[in-house]
Amino acid sequence: MGPQFLLETFTLVALADRAGVAHHLPHPEMNLHDRSSSLSPPPLKRRRLSTPPLPSLPSNPRATTQPSTHLPPSSSSTLRILSWNINGITPCLPPVIPQNQRPITKFFALTPTPTRVSKSANIATPARAPSLRRCLRRWGWPAVVSLQEVKIARADTATKDAVRRAVNPFTLSSSRSDEEGNDLGEEGVGGPEYDVWFGLPRDKFNARGPGGSGRVYGVCMLVRRDVAETEGARVEEVEWDLEGRVLALEIPCASAGDGGEEGAGEGVVWEGAGQGRRGGLVVFGIYAVNGTTLPYREPSTGIITGDRHAHKRRFHTHLRDEVARYEGDGWDVVVAGDLNISRSSLDSYPSQRVGVDHVANRADFEENFMNARGGLRMMDSFREMKGEERKYTYRPPGRVWGAGMDRVDLILCSRGMGGNEFEEGRGSGQGKDRKRGRLVDAGILDTEEERGPSDHVPLYVDVSPADATLKHEDGG
Repeated sequence: MGPQFLLETFTLVALADRAGVAHHLPHPEMNLHDRSSSLSPPPLKRRRLSTPPLPSLPSNPRATTQPSTHLPPSSSSTLRILSWNINGITPCLPPVIPQNQRPITKFFALTPTPTRVSKSANIATPARAPSLRRCLRRWGWPAVVSLQEVKIARADTATKDAVRRAVNPFTLSSSRSDEEGNDLGEEGVGGPEYDVWFGLPRDKFNARGPGGSGRVYGVCMLVRRDVAETEGARVEEVEWDLEGRVLALEIPCASAGDGGEEGAGEGVVWEGAGQGRRGGLVVFGIYAVNGTTLPYREPSTGIITGDRHAHKRRFHTHLRDEVARYEGDGWDVVVAGDLNISRSSLDSYPSQRVGVDHVANRADFEENFMNARGGLRMMDSFREMKGEERKYTYRPPGRVWGAGMDRVDLILCSRGMGGNEFEEGRGSGQGKDRKRGRLVDAGILDTEEERGPSDHVPLYVDVSPADATLKHEDGG
């Protein structure tokens, strides 16, 4: 082994060491103390050199999920209502400051990137934050989208404006348009416009957010323009919700067009409200309280008055009363969102939470919304359409899809929207005609593409603005 060989070896090792040190040095503009838990999703952790094997799903077929669901095409005769706990909307937004106005140093700053677990490679890989406009197109231009956990401060007008831009087509004056005004951006050409409403926290004690920023909880509702412009349609917060958990959309005369490539459909009347009643459809966008032992403070004084388990049950009562009031006035009601309840063993894997408070919360939910005695007898749309099929909407962050999951996101519908009524001799005079009702389809979108950076996946219902009947032959 000669001197020249030793010199070359030493030089290569030194260069490798220098490259390694340079790779791990923080960028001069990056504040290491600024990596707070307010980021959602969190920044990438340093990847482990070795990774544990993927957990295998159980052999019991009742405990496994069905194949991932792709959203079927929307229909011009139905209203599609979609719900998604987005777990922080900021990663899905374009930069608030236009690229051509950003300081040049910003182009070299390190940006935290959300992660997802690749089942094929069994490693954590960066997840591309979805474009909201692209999502709307993929979902078939739904009439209503309920988003939860948007994490926007009430006074943050810049982020709210960014959401409005992100869900709508580019303006004709945009640099992404050609000479004929066609949109050349990644979201494609055409499509309907959306109006956007927010329900954001105003409780300074119970919804402070990281560092008192107010960037916590929060709901948002996207309403397709043809529906939003229906006469009498409006979106409102409710007086009793101070944590940014509830929005209510009233559609006295629902428009049903599928949006299409050129925009909205012609629209139809939401029928069957009942003589002498105003009626129509009301859609609640909900981010329900998560029951914990953390203290709950009286909003005006800050005095601790119990824990958030008790607050969750009070939330159930308030929402039940709100729904009952609408149904009493002849409205059909849809409650869509993250209700933070796993209703039965079918809805959790490997098991449900069985602590005393969680059991009490579950029983309280069932009593208020699902039971016949004293409750609203609402329909769980997924169970109504899919029976005992196992699908889930939530997994803990950082865990492989399939290792632990719950169906805590629900879309509930008024019992009167169901199709369980049979009437003798309507129509043909033979057999029975079954009233199909307004609930046409329901599903959970759990493909890898739909999982995105959130710890929840979207779910949807398709509802018909008018009742219809389907022939039911004897013995069928």
